[in-house]
Amino acid sequence: MRNGGSLALMPRTRRGLVLFWTAIVMLTLAFQYAAAAAPKGALATGNECDPFSIQTSDVNGGPVNENHYASKPEVYLQGGPDSGGDFLPGGTLVYYQVQEPNGTPLMPIRSIAVEDDGTFRVQLFPFATTSNPGGEYKVVASTDSELHDPGCTKSDNFKVDGPGSLKITKTIDGGPADFSGSFDIHVDCGLSGEFDRTIVFPDPGFVTISGIDALAECTVTETDTPNAPSGFEWGQVTYTGNPATIESEGTVNVGVVNHLNELPAPALAITKGVSLSADGPFEASLTTEIGTTVHYRITVTNTGNVELTEVTLEDSLTDLVAAGCEIPTTLAAGDHFDCDYSTTAVAGETVNTATADSEETGPEDDSATVTGTTTPGLQIRKGVSTNADGPFVNIVNVAPGTTVYYRITVTNTGNVDLTGVTLSDNTFDLVAKGCTIPTTLAVGASFDCDYSAVSAETSTINTATADSNETEPEDDSATVNPVTQQLTPVLGIDKSNNAPVPPSGAAEGGIVTYTLDYTITDGPADNATIKDVLPVGVTYVADSATDSENDEFVFDGYDSATRTLTWTAVQVSENGSVSYRVSVDEGAADIAQPLVNEACIVATGAAEVCDESDVFVAPPPLAETSVPTAPRTDVLGSSGTSTPGMNMGLVLAFLAIVTFALAFVTPMPATLRGKIRRR
Repeated sequence: MRNGGSLALMPRTRRGLVLFWTAIVMLTLAFQYAAAAAPKGALATGNECDPFSIQTSDVNGGPVNENHYASKPEVYLQGGPDSGGDFLPGGTLVYYQVQEPNGTPLMPIRSIAVEDDGTFRVQLFPFATTSNPGGEYKVVASTDSELHDPGCTKSDNFKVDGPGSLKITKTIDGGPADFSGSFDIHVDCGLSGEFDRTIVFPDPGFVTISGIDALAECTVTETDTPNAPSGFEWGQVTYTGNPATIESEGTVNVGVVNHLNELPAPALAITKGVSLSADGPFEASLTTEIGTTVHYRITVTNTGNVELTEVTLEDSLTDLVAAGCEIPTTLAAGDHFDCDYSTTAVAGETVNTATADSEETGPEDDSATVTGTTTPGLQIRKGVSTNADGPFVNIVNVAPGTTVYYRITVTNTGNVDLTGVTLSDNTFDLVAKGCTIPTTLAVGASFDCDYSAVSAETSTINTATADSNETEPEDDSATVNPVTQQLTPVLGIDKSNNAPVPPSGAAEGGIVTYTLDYTITDGPADNATIKDVLPVGVTYVADSATDSENDEFVFDGYDSATRTLTWTAVQVSENGSVSYRVSVDEGAADIAQPLVNEACIVATGAAEVCDESDVFVAPPPLAETSVPTAPRTDVLGSSGTSTPGMNMGLVLAFLAIVTFALAFVTPMPATLRGKIRRR
């Protein structure tokens, strides 16, 4: 008989096999039912263990689905009778401990006394966080204080959601933009622990604390701050999101705001400037002629950080309110006001100081300085006439023994009063002649000294001299000639212009200046006249004609109808010149060139003389002409689109293709096919 080993126990018939496997299945189900019917708490396996059972629960002793808790503080140990209804006597100590699933302790062993009804309930928290990646824990309980008796030790597994993080962010309100520093904080999370950290501001400006139990309530407190920057002080700290409840696997935020408050710093600034223009620019000082209007501007500014009250503004020389300035009594931080007024510059240096003050500050002042300069001037004119009422000229020609009348006029032509004024004559004692000579002469004032004398047999040149403390001496002369010595005056005139010479010439629209230089020989000559007639093609520039430097010839006007400029002189006694300007008319280049005009001078007893001055007007440049377009041709360049050569090539290619097609399609003659086969 063959030995089948353990298979010998197997049934030998089909019915036996069915019954065998049916029994195995029923036995398995029985074991599973027994296990499912057992209570949650793991019961002791020995018969000598004290009768009790344990399981985890919520605070009210109720079961939690799948023993999965949101946070550690929510987990409680619930104990009671065993499955048979037996329980521990009241007052019995039950020892318990939370462990890793592998038995590593996460808290010290603690104990709780059983109630009289055999039940007990205790919060397991606090305990350390498991290293198990699934957040699993195990609680064990026993009447053995060392938890060493396996027969009396119960256990239950549970899960807790993972810990979370707390991020604390620092913000500074106010103060300088470049402020930096370190801030110490304390975080109290109750049973989940306390933490001390330092936030470095502004980089990174926050700190994060990780591994805090989920649902732990954490309160943040700032414990130390750096020194406040200059001019500021720390205000009350404000928090946002504080206290914070920790979220599992998440990060909650708490904001800490420190306020920098500016320390009160009242300040007042004043600037004073002066200018020749009411619109400035205003400088600390300027120098100008006396009598000039100078403009002052005072600017008062609140440069502090608080409002100023009882503001005042005064000036050392001027009543500012009377001068039109409005002075506010209060001035907000950063605001300012201006006080503008004007005065007249006086001789010498004038220092003008303005002072501003307020209740919150001390007085502040600033000054502007004006230096007034003077230009003293003294003018003397001496003339002679055969009539006491004039006109008075430089030279007269009379018969010897004729009474002639002199007039000396002294004028203050400067901008400062003259003192120590004197007047003398090389021929006569003017005081004895009855002249009153003042010792001072105000600006613009003058006085005359009139007297008479009898002409001599010879020419008399009579010179008067005026002087003052402020000026150099000035003199002028008048001449009386006997008739027997009078010569015939001879006049001359030379006319010129500043226009470019040909071929460039003057341009249409350009300006040309004419100068008329005149001379006199054996003068004087009375009732002199200069006339200049403009040619067509130029136009007189208004107000451009000048008088002679010695004021003998005075411009009398321009007659547009006759195109004539006229100068006149009561008497001409010395050489001089006059001038004027013209503009070149558009189209002047089309007139016959050059443009010629003539100036003439004449006087009583003197022959008229004339001179011409030519101006060549250049024609305007021709306008640029366009380049003629080349005529079209029948030949296209390389860039053209017509390609006859290419079209012919396409035709030939097409014919070749058709020929090949016919060759292949056309049937071969039978005779030819036979020959080919015979070969």
